Amino acid sequence: MVGLDLQSPPTTNDGFEHRDWNALDPPPDDLGQIDAVFMLAQSPHYRNFPRAASDLWGVNVTGTARILEAFHADRPWMFHASTGSVYQPSLEPIPEDAPLRRDDAYAASKLAAE
Repeated sequence: MVGLDLQSPPTTNDGFEHRDWNALDPPPDDLGQIDAVFMLAQSPHYRNFPRAASDLWGVNVTGTARILEAFHADRPWMFHASTGSVYQPSLEPIPEDAPLRRDDAYAASKLAAE
């Protein structure tokens, strides 16, 4: 198993390999056979809009697109983690057909990636 991330995890399990990767860069092309992709990337600067707009959109949208482009030929199973922030705030449980939020840059970037 190979994990791509900005930072090494504090601990690793046997059989897990960490590689430094910034979602603003193309993913490495020497990962071997890809069976599944778990896209969990999020800009670490998501609270710094508009100052960090290019990082927010680069990681959340372009990073997701780069993963899709890099691995589409292998046709791996892909899980893309978005956020509940894409929905309008509610005090009730939020169903997937709830109204979408379009007034927040972070939510908009996650919607664009979806």
